[in-house]
Amino acid sequence: MKNILNELKKNWLMFALSLFFFALAASMNAVMDTLDHHFAVSIFAGLNDQWWNPAISWTNKDTYSFPFNIVQLSDAWHLFKFLMIITITYTFVFTGRRIVITWGRFIVYTILYGAAWNLVFNLFYNTLLLK
Repeated sequence: MKNILNELKKNWLMFALSLFFFALAASMNAVMDTLDHHFAVSIFAGLNDQWWNPAISWTNKDTYSFPFNIVQLSDAWHLFKFLMIITITYTFVFTGRRIVITWGRFIVYTILYGAAWNLVFNLFYNTLLLK
């Protein structure tokens, strides 16, 4: 356990960037779920329904005129999913160093990243994204 804490201290900047991007991905997932489950009481209600309201915006992918279908740009839900995937990828970029995987590391990283995801997701989903 002490080795893992020393490793985190030694590589704190890369770990912090990795955790930041992972938490950012959680906030984007919260936007997606808010649009799906709480649109009417969210901060997005009253904005352009054709872009923000998934009950309507899902039809956009069939109506815009790109030479090919780019679903990620068709509405807010798909855009935030696209951005979430990119930020998760950045999480891996900043943890790209080679380390030996041990049960201790597995448990510590699961707790740290799990806590980051759940805290940020719930902060956005239950508070910040609602009116």
